[in-house]
Amino acid sequence: MRILSFPARFLFALLVLAPVLLFPAAAGAGTPPAAAASSSPGMSEGLALLADGRACLYNGPFAQAREKLERARAVFLGLAAHGSGGERHLAFFHAAEASLELGTWYESQGDNADLRARAAEEFAAAELQARQSMQLKPDFPGAAQMLAQAYMRQTDYKGTLYTMTKGLEAKRLIDTALRLDSKSAANHLAAGLWYQGAPAMVGGSLNKALEHFKKAAELAETDFERFYAQVWTGLILNKMKQYPAAEKAFTQALAIYPQSEWARNGLRAAQAGARDQKN
Repeated sequence: MRILSFPARFLFALLVLAPVLLFPAAAGAGTPPAAAASSSPGMSEGLALLADGRACLYNGPFAQAREKLERARAVFLGLAAHGSGGERHLAFFHAAEASLELGTWYESQGDNADLRARAAEEFAAAELQARQSMQLKPDFPGAAQMLAQAYMRQTDYKGTLYTMTKGLEAKRLIDTALRLDSKSAANHLAAGLWYQGAPAMVGGSLNKALEHFKKAAELAETDFERFYAQVWTGLILNKMKQYPAAEKAFTQALAIYPQSEWARNGLRAAQAGARDQKN
């Protein structure tokens, strides 16, 4: 499965352009507690479909993931159009989550032009839906971190100027989300993704990424959040050559989604690294 931490174009743009730019001051990846607590039957239906779609995407059966995610998004967009005022921002937020996962689904199908175009469309849809959520509730941290993730995923599809400006804006949005809610696993996941992908010269740090992924694992409220946090913890530990700890993280991820090739590949890499260190 092709799941990128931060697209290569973002890293290239930062490496080339960051020396002539200043980081602007900060403006201030999962289901937020407010959404999980919703009692709306339609919202519950959409959340169940989203959870099933994610499980199929990361654990199988992979072929069912797109259909479930599309159904989830349709439910959320229906609620956004016709639901009560108090849940419309959540509906747009969850629609963005589904769109982001659909983009991942298309990316994982291959690298031809048609699939890339479909993935780019889904990531753009996630951006639009996150913006709509934020317009309805400007202080909603879920919308801020989701918009940041949508920006990051699109940098592999757009030009250098977009990459530079949106890559930096993503960091500001994540900082805002964490300021508003430091107990959200999704906000820490988004922060970890930014720190592990950005070059050191603009603030990237494997140590900070690891801190956020570990915090996300502690705060996780869903299987998806727990799985995602453990996989990324393992990937960072592999980069740091801390292979026994990485093996533990991947094993914990596989306890949640046992058929995940992403986690299995990470575990095999950690085991191979541990063997090499012994030799």
